[in-house]
Amino acid sequence: RSLGHICWWYGDPEATLRYCQEALALVSPESPIAANIYITMATPYVYRQQFETARQYAEHGLAIAEQLQLPELLPRAHSNLGSILSRGGEIETGERHLRKAVELAQGSGLESYARVMAVGYLAQNLCGQGRLDEGRQLAEAILWERAANPNTYEMVVTRSVLADIALEADALDEAQAIFESLEEIGQRRQFRIPLAMVYFGLAYIHQQNGRSEAAIHYAQQSVAILEPLDLWQLFLD
Repeated sequence: RSLGHICWWYGDPEATLRYCQEALALVSPESPIAANIYITMATPYVYRQQFETARQYAEHGLAIAEQLQLPELLPRAHSNLGSILSRGGEIETGERHLRKAVELAQGSGLESYARVMAVGYLAQNLCGQGRLDEGRQLAEAILWERAANPNTYEMVVTRSVLADIALEADALDEAQAIFESLEEIGQRRQFRIPLAMVYFGLAYIHQQNGRSEAAIHYAQQSVAILEPLDLWQLFLD
């Protein structure tokens, strides 16, 4: 299961699903580990526009975590489902799950990863609702709080969300500075999917500023990562 999660961080959704299926064959289908597996499996499906499959896995993982009263899993379970619902167009329901994830993570003090990811997803959700200032404040607060660990996967994702919010506010220079700071980290840590979105953001900014050659260069780098993975939902988002 852990290998599956790591493979997602490094941009191999096929391996994520393969390891998770292997793990499911080794455990009781209603066990804590199974709940964790279902939560991990949901994400690759949502980025492939298979929302119903993603939602089923996320809801099943959450149901087990609630039934077995697993406080260490509940923040990530709510966060994952909230992100999926948001991307599927159920913005308000998604927001409720994301706020629940943040609340549970703060209350337990255990899940810093889940908390940062939930805040990032919530900021993205609010941005989609046009609530840019609220989303920006949430993202900036968690980034400030976790500033000592800027190179982790969850921090890269959340900083990328902050750049997206800057784009929505037409603050192109601010967005470019954030994306450029993430480019080196993404390359060094090999966070390939977040790196693809950094390239995509830089392509958009250069195109908006009339620098077509640079825009095409970054766009081609983004497509080169995502095309073999069939994760076009990221571009649509």
